[in-house]
Amino acid sequence: MLILSLDKDFLLKKIIATYKNIDKIIPVSLQYMIISSEQSGMMMKTMKKASRIFEARLENTSKNLATLIEPIILLIVWGAVLLVALSVIIPIYGMIGSVGDFSGGATVNQY
Repeated sequence: MLILSLDKDFLLKKIIATYKNIDKIIPVSLQYMIISSEQSGMMMKTMKKASRIFEARLENTSKNLATLIEPIILLIVWGAVLLVALSVIIPIYGMIGSVGDFSGGATVNQY
Protein backbone atom coordinates (compact mmCIF):
# COMPACT_ATOMS: atom_id res chain seq x y z
CA MET A 1 0.00 0.00 0.00
CA LEU A 2 2.82 2.39 0.92
CA ILE A 3 4.71 1.57 -2.27
CA LEU A 4 1.66 2.21 -4.43
CA SER A 5 1.17 5.61 -2.86
CA LEU A 6 4.82 6.43 -3.52
CA ASP A 7 4.17 5.86 -7.21
CA LYS A 8 1.09 8.13 -7.30
CA ASP A 9 2.14 11.04 -5.07
CA PHE A 10 5.74 11.82 -4.47
CA LEU A 11 5.24 14.11 -1.47
CA LEU A 12 6.39 12.05 1.46
CA LYS A 13 4.74 14.45 3.88
CA LYS A 14 1.30 13.45 2.53
CA ILE A 15 2.18 9.77 2.59
CA ILE A 16 3.39 9.93 6.20
CA ALA A 17 0.26 11.83 7.27
CA THR A 18 -2.03 9.30 5.52
CA TYR A 19 -1.02 6.19 7.48
CA LYS A 20 -2.08 5.91 11.12
CA ASN A 21 0.42 3.28 12.23
CA ILE A 22 3.42 4.67 10.40
CA ASP A 23 5.09 5.26 13.81
CA LYS A 24 5.59 1.50 14.06
CA ILE A 25 7.42 1.41 10.72
CA ILE A 26 9.29 4.73 10.74
CA PRO A 27 10.36 6.38 14.02
CA VAL A 28 8.88 9.84 14.66
CA SER A 29 12.29 11.52 14.65
CA LEU A 30 13.00 10.08 11.21
CA GLN A 31 9.59 11.23 9.99
CA TYR A 32 10.42 14.81 10.98
CA MET A 33 13.81 14.51 9.30
CA ILE A 34 12.16 13.27 6.09
CA ILE A 35 9.58 16.05 6.05
CA SER A 36 12.08 18.83 6.74
CA SER A 37 14.61 17.50 4.24
CA GLU A 38 11.90 17.21 1.60
CA GLN A 39 10.98 20.86 2.11
CA SER A 40 14.59 22.05 2.07
CA GLY A 41 15.65 19.87 -0.86
CA MET A 42 18.39 18.10 1.12
CA MET A 43 16.81 14.64 1.07
CA MET A 44 19.91 12.70 -0.01
CA LYS A 45 22.19 14.30 2.59
CA THR A 46 19.63 13.82 5.35
CA MET A 47 19.02 10.17 4.47
CA LYS A 48 22.76 9.46 4.52
CA LYS A 49 23.03 11.06 7.95
CA ALA A 50 19.99 9.14 9.21
CA SER A 51 21.41 5.88 7.89
CA ARG A 52 24.69 6.51 9.76
CA ILE A 53 22.79 7.21 12.97
CA PHE A 54 20.64 4.09 12.73
CA GLU A 55 23.61 1.95 11.71
CA ALA A 56 25.50 3.11 14.81
CA ARG A 57 22.45 2.33 16.95
CA LEU A 58 22.16 -1.14 15.47
CA GLU A 59 25.86 -1.83 15.98
CA ASN A 60 25.69 -0.66 19.58
CA THR A 61 22.60 -2.78 20.25
CA SER A 62 24.20 -5.89 18.74
CA LYS A 63 27.32 -5.41 20.89
CA ASN A 64 25.19 -5.05 24.00
CA LEU A 65 23.18 -8.12 23.08
CA ALA A 66 26.34 -10.18 22.70
CA THR A 67 27.54 -8.94 26.07
CA LEU A 68 24.26 -9.95 27.69
CA ILE A 69 24.15 -13.41 26.10
CA GLU A 70 27.75 -14.31 26.97
CA PRO A 71 27.15 -15.12 30.70
CA ILE A 72 24.11 -17.22 29.81
CA ILE A 73 26.14 -19.29 27.35
CA LEU A 74 28.89 -19.63 29.95
CA LEU A 75 26.39 -21.04 32.47
CA ILE A 76 25.02 -23.50 29.90
CA VAL A 77 28.52 -24.77 29.06
CA TRP A 78 29.38 -24.99 32.78
CA GLY A 79 26.25 -27.08 33.39
CA ALA A 80 27.09 -29.42 30.50
CA VAL A 81 30.64 -29.94 31.76
CA LEU A 82 29.33 -30.60 35.29
CA LEU A 83 26.82 -33.12 33.94
CA VAL A 84 29.50 -35.01 32.01
CA ALA A 85 31.90 -34.99 34.97
CA LEU A 86 29.23 -36.29 37.35
CA SER A 87 28.12 -38.96 34.90
CA VAL A 88 31.69 -40.28 34.84
CA ILE A 89 32.57 -39.91 38.54
CA ILE A 90 29.37 -41.24 40.12
CA PRO A 91 29.58 -44.72 38.51
CA ILE A 92 33.27 -44.96 39.49
CA TYR A 93 32.44 -44.25 43.13
CA GLY A 94 29.60 -46.74 42.89
CA MET A 95 31.98 -49.47 41.68
CA ILE A 96 34.55 -48.68 44.37
CA GLY A 97 31.90 -48.81 47.07
CA SER A 98 30.56 -52.15 45.83
CA VAL A 99 34.04 -53.73 45.82
CA GLY A 100 34.33 -53.28 49.59
CA ASP A 101 30.91 -54.94 50.16
CA PHE A 102 31.77 -58.03 48.08
CA SER A 103 32.73 -60.93 50.33
CA GLY A 104 33.23 -63.50 47.59
CA GLY A 105 31.09 -66.18 49.25
CA ALA A 106 33.81 -67.29 51.64
CA THR A 107 33.59 -66.65 55.34
CA VAL A 108 36.70 -66.50 57.40
CA ASN A 109 36.70 -67.17 61.13
CA GLN A 110 39.15 -65.16 63.10
CA TYR A 111 39.35 -67.17 66.39
